[in-house]
Amino acid sequence: MRNPKLLILAPLVLFLAWQLVPITTVNIAQYDEAIYLDVARSIQRTGLPIRTIDPEGRLLLDQTPLYPYALSLMTAVFGDDLRLSRLVTVAFALGTIALVFKIAERRRGPLAGLVAASLLAANPFFNLYSYFIRMEVFMCFFLVLATFFLDRYEESLRDRTLVAGSLAITTAVMLKVIAVTYWGAAVLWVAWIAKGSRVRHLLWLIAPTMVGLAIWLGGSLLVPGRFEAMAARWQGAIGLNAATTIDPRGGISATSWLTTISNYILHR
Repeated sequence: MRNPKLLILAPLVLFLAWQLVPITTVNIAQYDEAIYLDVARSIQRTGLPIRTIDPEGRLLLDQTPLYPYALSLMTAVFGDDLRLSRLVTVAFALGTIALVFKIAERRRGPLAGLVAASLLAANPFFNLYSYFIRMEVFMCFFLVLATFFLDRYEESLRDRTLVAGSLAITTAVMLKVIAVTYWGAAVLWVAWIAKGSRVRHLLWLIAPTMVGLAIWLGGSLLVPGRFEAMAARWQGAIGLNAATTIDPRGGISATSWLTTISNYILHR
């Protein structure tokens, strides 16, 4: 191929081909989508992420709240259009695939970029989440964007690339709190490679996410019982408390789930 960079088109086309199925067949809001759209409308009315599940409403603070606010802004500007909101998720999924291509291409060349991006584009789980109003694909986009910047930081050790990566991580964490696992790994990695600038660079990486988490937890503490309920749910999800709270859609805690998978792998 005269221009190897055009290889990126193949995984993008593959992904869009998969997306034609939900685009043409799923026309009503799914369970979580209805919740997020409801919360987005509440934000427009009150400024708070409230579920109108009962007359008093309930604050949706089990997750970091950036996604409902972003969705609220988008629907306020472009209207409460289900398909348009879904297509925004598709656009971020395409961006994630493109970033994976760029990272692999930079490290190992265009063919590596093609393979890496194609694996993501063909991933069933990624495809499933990429056409619905959910925050996971947006979180993935910003985590891969952080990887893009941190990859450049490893070579240059420049403040600006680390700051860009740090802001991308903070955005991902504020979209869904599970991204703190990536943040923790990034902190350890920067501590290992930062050399003489270690303290300053660690502060660049740690401070923005700490501020974001503090705002989220502070908001939870303002509502009596909200923080305790959120903590119980998270403890239950990983099986840390006696009265394990389970996700009703899954029926098991994460600990039991991981144990089952581990036993299956080890005893095949």
